[in-house]
Amino acid sequence: MSGIADQSASVEPVRIAAPAKLNLGLRVLGRRSDGYHRIESLFVPLDLCDDVEIEWQRAPASSVCFSIELADADLRPGDVPGGPDNLAARAARSFLDAAGLDLELRLRLRKRIPVAAGLGGGSSDAGAVLRAMSELFPSALPAGEARRLALELGADVCFFLDPRPALVSGVGEIVTPVDRVPPLAFLLANPGVSLSTVAVYRPYDG
Repeated sequence: MSGIADQSASVEPVRIAAPAKLNLGLRVLGRRSDGYHRIESLFVPLDLCDDVEIEWQRAPASSVCFSIELADADLRPGDVPGGPDNLAARAARSFLDAAGLDLELRLRLRKRIPVAAGLGGGSSDAGAVLRAMSELFPSALPAGEARRLALELGADVCFFLDPRPALVSGVGEIVTPVDRVPPLAFLLANPGVSLSTVAVYRPYDG
């Protein structure tokens, strides 16, 4: 169990914020042969956040127990995938597998970010899990492995490994932090219509 030999059998829960993001401009540059679209965008994190809580203890085999609390009144049961299919749960599972850690992991998600709204909620939850686990077990993965796991989960997850203003390109995996973005105030209006990434990008397939 690399990286946790000196830890106790269980520890206090770790809590981490998973911020939403806005695209301040978006250029779609075309579709690659693998189906992904090349983009150029400026991502900025928002104060609107989900909350992720992680609790772990040693176990004879690794496992992930996942639960969701819907903190936003507009979110309904079924809006957010539960169980092992949730992106946050998949991130935890991928980290444990890559690191070879035998832990029982309890993952709780308090959901506020609207789903399918272009705000990156699911990707942010996954990035927060990878970020928290990398801090909990800093020697568990080789350098760059968390970023590889993030890209396998989804291109936007790479941004949420270090959520600060950044120029994002490629399919979302090329993240270049920027320092000169002033504080901005936004009014977010959610009409309650889900946006499918596939449908939004389809007009750029030609």
